[in-house]
Amino acid sequence: MKKSLRIFLKKYQIELVFFLLLVIAVVVRFYNYESRIVFDSEQARSLIVSGNYVKDKFSLLGQEYFRSTSSGHKLFSGAIFSYLLLPIQLLANYDAYKITQFFTLLNLFSGIILFIVASKLWGKKVGLM
Repeated sequence: MKKSLRIFLKKYQIELVFFLLLVIAVVVRFYNYESRIVFDSEQARSLIVSGNYVKDKFSLLGQEYFRSTSSGHKLFSGAIFSYLLLPIQLLANYDAYKITQFFTLLNLFSGIILFIVASKLWGKKVGLM
């Protein structure tokens, strides 16, 4: 029994270290989550602009920046982020807390994808880095 456990641990050493790092990442991101999340005016503005696409008309300009140029022209960001945010808002029923949780899970998922891609391209040790 001990020998098979050693063989297993040696064979899947990198995957076990990655799993341990993933568990630590989940704990760090979700520990005391409600008091640590930041929801500033920029996030609120993005959610409002995206939510207005449902109620009002669609816009290719995106959201307006807070500042204007020195000659008084208004600047707009691209609308892609607002359109990508729209289905998440509809699924979360416009709840900012659920949307923040979605982006936290997306951050964890990105780490998993990065590990898989880097492992395939350059090896598992590099993927772990």
